[in-house]
Amino acid sequence: MKRFFFSRNTVHQKDAISGVMSGLGALAVEITYIVFMVLLGINLFRRGAYYELFTRAGEGNKISRQAANVIGSLIFFVLAVVLLPVVKIVGKKIFGG
Repeated sequence: MKRFFFSRNTVHQKDAISGVMSGLGALAVEITYIVFMVLLGINLFRRGAYYELFTRAGEGNKISRQAANVIGSLIFFVLAVVLLPVVKIVGKKIFGG
């Protein structure tokens, strides 16, 4: 019986301050990732980097610059959203959330 009480007390040793700090740290990692991805996507769109990728792949004659930038932006957005859970896991691992 004594053993049960000790195991129960060890579970609740995490205090509120460390819980809030770990949550804020993980949130800061997620916000940094989202801001970085938005700025990178805007930069690539403005430079026309997506059209350059299509022309290097040999599709330059079949697609316009605007269509390539829209398709490239959609692909970039999907990749950024797919990687977001990975960033959440890494942020929780770093800050112990």
